Amino acid sequence: MKKVIDTERGFTLIEIIAVLVILGILAATAVPKFFDLQKVAEEKTLQIALNDMKSRASIAFAMSMLENGGRAVPEDYDTFSDLGIANQSDLIIAYRDFAGTWHTDGTTTVTYAMRNDNVVWTFTLSGGTTTEPTGIIMTGS
Repeated sequence: MKKVIDTERGFTLIEIIAVLVILGILAATAVPKFFDLQKVAEEKTLQIALNDMKSRASIAFAMSMLENGGRAVPEDYDTFSDLGIANQSDLIIAYRDFAGTWHTDGTTTVTYAMRNDNVVWTFTLSGGTTTEPTGIIMTGS
């Protein structure tokens, strides 16, 4: 007579349910942190855009000084159009890797609506002088 060996064993229903509960708890704690990381990353990327805009302002200031015999003319760099951001297309080209939505009227304000949050960031030019380039202030709402 042959002897039957019971070597095949599976997981019990209780074990499977316990694993699913543990995975659910882990997911419930990890998902909110993941979305927070996306928001923080998007805000940090906006700092890159701010620095780029400040660089554009410095370049426009320097060009104005060169063109006007060493004395800058604030009218040469007092709008985003003067900084090379005249319209929506310029924004999309300059900041194409951003996930949110950009908007400008070409004058003194550019806005960015974040994709992962309902925050709208505003970049505003603050008047330059003959000795200082235009400043750019970033505020969130």
